[in-house]
Amino acid sequence: MTPMRRLVSRLFLAAVFALGVTAAPPLSAPAAAAPRTGKADKKSDKKAGKKSAKKADKKSAKKAGKKPEKSSKAEKSGKAEKSGKAGKAAGKKTKAARVKSKARSNGAVADLTEDGKPNIQSSYGIAVDLDTNEVLWGRKPDTVQQIASISKLLAAVVAIEKGLDLDGKQTITEVDERVARGGAKSRLLRGYTVTNRDLVHAAMLGSDNRAVSAMGRSVGLDARAFAAAMTEKAREFGLTRTRFGDPTGLDERNVSTPREIVGMLQAALKNETLAPILATAEYTAKYVVGKAPKQRAGLIEYRSTNRLIKGSPYKIYGGKTGYTDEAKYCFVVAGELDHGRRIALTVLHGQGELTRFADFRRMAAYLKRNPPTLIAAPATEAETTEPPVPVPFKLPEPDATDAPPVATADAPVRAPGPSTGPAHDPEDLPKAAATP
Repeated sequence: MTPMRRLVSRLFLAAVFALGVTAAPPLSAPAAAAPRTGKADKKSDKKAGKKSAKKADKKSAKKAGKKPEKSSKAEKSGKAEKSGKAGKAAGKKTKAARVKSKARSNGAVADLTEDGKPNIQSSYGIAVDLDTNEVLWGRKPDTVQQIASISKLLAAVVAIEKGLDLDGKQTITEVDERVARGGAKSRLLRGYTVTNRDLVHAAMLGSDNRAVSAMGRSVGLDARAFAAAMTEKAREFGLTRTRFGDPTGLDERNVSTPREIVGMLQAALKNETLAPILATAEYTAKYVVGKAPKQRAGLIEYRSTNRLIKGSPYKIYGGKTGYTDEAKYCFVVAGELDHGRRIALTVLHGQGELTRFADFRRMAAYLKRNPPTLIAAPATEAETTEPPVPVPFKLPEPDATDAPPVATADAPVRAPGPSTGPAHDPEDLPKAAATP
């Protein structure tokens, strides 16, 4: 074969080979398409199978009267819902326990015992008819106990009887801060100048300890001399088991008995200046601080810690609350019940802040069911020009075994240590302090 033919032959073969490769279908295309079509068919078959299976299950379940079983997701959501319900139930139980506890302190206790007696919850106390001096109820009425801020009643009596000028002014100092240390927070800040009238209201309504100290300074008494004068005044009233270590009630040596506390309140109610203050529910004190031209003025709102004065169905003559960690919740009050009987009640060492007020309600409920055999006829118009004054309470002779300790050279009365517990008189703490 000639070279030319060889060349032509090679070119022809190359052209044929090239045409054959281009025209041939790709070998991978059918193989790739086939499995895709198979998977789609399988998925659709599975879906159709599941649907038909579910329909069959539903039909069979309806026939059998049962619900179809949940899927795994439904089971998980069901478990979560159950655990959520369990958590809510536990939360409700806890909330119910809190409500129950609050209800107890709120006085949600039966007013009377099963045998018809007053269901008083405080540990010590006495109830006295102010017109007949009859003891209506008592629980260890002659036991000496700490009395906390009830002490302030006699502090006010002493200061007023020593000539306290209600319109005179006094400035809160570091001395007052020191005397009140360990007690509830005061809104009478150092440098505030107020009237003595404001101080008496702050002490009686708000149980402010700095107010008591400043009140004593206004009549020339430091804390120690003030406490001594209060003890002496108690002796004048025949309160032989009552004594004071300080004028505020923070000292654990401030002690008395439920019976003598009634006498203390009666002495305060007989004071023409103090009696209307003890029946006051709210009071606004005005203060100034600083010197001109930078002097500022402000107001302090006080609300009585005696919750019976406002919002109770009884006519309350007055009273005083108290609290320390050792004395617990204390209260003395005098008032007129809805059936006309006038009583005084002392309760000491209560476990709840509101229990003492509910104890008065329980006593009122008892007396309503057990009225006195004889109640004096209503006074005529000519006899009602002046409000009735409680009859002085007759106190028993003291029992030597129950008398408070007396300091001697061999056995001095120990001074109280610094308080390590919560602040005293928490019920007297205002919601918001005044802006200095």
